[in-house]
Amino acid sequence: MKKMIVAVFALLVLIAAGGGLCRIYTLNRDADIYPVDYHQMQEKISLGDTSFYTELDCVRGYLLQIEKCELFGTEDFLKKYQIEKKDLSDETELPDMICALTVKFYNDNTKEEEAYDAPAVDLMRYRVVSDELSYSLEEELFVASNPDFMLVGSGFRLMPKSSGEFILPFAVRCEDKKSEALKEKFSRGKFYFVAGLYPEQERIILK
Repeated sequence: MKKMIVAVFALLVLIAAGGGLCRIYTLNRDADIYPVDYHQMQEKISLGDTSFYTELDCVRGYLLQIEKCELFGTEDFLKKYQIEKKDLSDETELPDMICALTVKFYNDNTKEEEAYDAPAVDLMRYRVVSDELSYSLEEELFVASNPDFMLVGSGFRLMPKSSGEFILPFAVRCEDKKSEALKEKFSRGKFYFVAGLYPEQERIILK
């Protein structure tokens, strides 16, 4: 009797697993595969033609242009932008390296909209990616390295028909022994800035 119960239980498990695999296969088969569109630095990318999650989060009328990309040790980055550790939050865990992008944003809209309806840039959506990892914006260092702007967090708006140049520090965490390999990969153009995911994944090659 026990053997029969065990056999029936095992059969049910196999059926459930098979059903799960069929569902995963069906989902993968039906999933949309979005192509990747590569761009070069200095090229202007329209943020109104791309989005991350829904078409509602596209930043209509805005464009961005990456002017420069540098890979720093964190201490060197703090020194260059005159940031004192004592001015940072005690909870801030500094990364091993910083991928610092100099990015110019343009607002080509011709009129100012109501605050609740006006498009805004949310930098936490953007990523720098390599073949293996994804790096996000270090928000506190972003605010500290852009003292000319009255920044509170990672989001901002620009006045119509205006532009602004920002330093975007992305946190790169790696073991010391991997830092040289990371620098070599960076020099070979294996880092990308992801400006949007849908309907095409917009990637800018960083060098």
